[in-house]
Amino acid sequence: MRYIVIHAAPNCDTRMSENLPATKFVFNRRKKATESVEAAVELEIYFDRLHRRWLNTGVRVCLGQWDDRLHVVNRPDGRKLNADLIAFQRKQEDIFASLYAVGLEPSLENYDNYLNGGERPEMPDSFIDFMRQRITERDI
Repeated sequence: MRYIVIHAAPNCDTRMSENLPATKFVFNRRKKATESVEAAVELEIYFDRLHRRWLNTGVRVCLGQWDDRLHVVNRPDGRKLNADLIAFQRKQEDIFASLYAVGLEPSLENYDNYLNGGERPEMPDSFIDFMRQRITERDI
């Protein structure tokens, strides 16, 4: 058996992935699904031990049509629904990354503020503007 070991560079900044909230799909959270009654698939965003948020993805499936690892199974439109779920999850993770990129902590308060149309982080227009901003912030 061969193993591939990947080491981070010593000066690599890994704080972003440690600070981003964890996300996972939750099916039948309210225990309403049966073989004929559909239940919602929700995205759980885990900020910390005390703060969680569940977002409805708009996908509803029956009890035999969900697998925790493969997501939607045993449906003719399963691939499309899985693609929709992944796109929804990536959209939320992009929001966290954009909050982090402008120096805001991806907390529940900042996330709610972003969703409610509050202060939106300003992204630089180009890579050169981004580099100028980072150089001034870090005094390089």
